Amino acid sequence: MLKKYRNRKFWKLPEFQWIFIDGSHVRAHQHSSGIKDQDISKSIGGNSSKIHLAVDSNGNPIEFIISDGTTHVMKIAPILVQQLDVSETKTLCADKGYDSEGLRVQIQDTDTKANIPRKSDTQSNNDHMDWYFYKI
Repeated sequence: MLKKYRNRKFWKLPEFQWIFIDGSHVRAHQHSSGIKDQDISKSIGGNSSKIHLAVDSNGNPIEFIISDGTTHVMKIAPILVQQLDVSETKTLCADKGYDSEGLRVQIQDTDTKANIPRKSDTQSNNDHMDWYFYKI
């Protein structure tokens, strides 16, 4: 049985045509608050960290940063984008939490399209959006 599957590849090579970034909270154990030099913060919901992740077109993780749970995604997003190799990337997608003109300029300076919707309280429209990629 093992010989049959030995030469098959069950993963896909990274595809950098599109890159998606997002952040997610991770709850820490209740006894983790005493550990020094860890990215764990105490909030109303308890001890938490936040994972900021960039994935390729296939959903494979390509870069991540871990911060404390109370840090806003916009403080980490420029660092995450700077660490990415976007030379082959056509579009970088993110959600409304990443709506910042500074981040859009940083992405566009690398000849990559920023597919980030604007927040509802801005006066600009979302004509630049490719909603197909955003909904993936």
